[in-house]
Amino acid sequence: MNLVRLQSRTAADWFPAVDIFEEESRFVVRADIPGVNPADIVVNMDGGTLSVSGERHAEDRSEVAGVSRYERATGRFARRFTLPDSADAEGIKASSTNGILEISIPKQPESTGTPNYRRSRLKALYQSMPGCNALLQSGILA
Repeated sequence: MNLVRLQSRTAADWFPAVDIFEEESRFVVRADIPGVNPADIVVNMDGGTLSVSGERHAEDRSEVAGVSRYERATGRFARRFTLPDSADAEGIKASSTNGILEISIPKQPESTGTPNYRRSRLKALYQSMPGCNALLQSGILA
């Protein structure tokens, strides 16, 4: 099952690596953003789309002697992901530790995998399938 769909990337100078996974009661997004001030990060969820953006400011490189290469990207970054309908935008939490941004998106209570929720979803699926109504009425698919 594809947990999250990556949307087209927006104009940005760099793109942080991201891990996305699902737990029993939440979705988790972790992004590598070393050197980014947490005050420069914006996390927003609108209509099932999670947006993460921010900026890593360039260091003053004029005073560094003997440097032969600068590889760390600076500037703006942005990532967008479409989350499943079961994501609860109201309970979103984000924290940053050791250069890793962790975004926790809780699942709506009825989608945490309880047997009653699964049973009602299966029943709705069976009702939409031709020929299954008789099986539902007989109790075979209840």
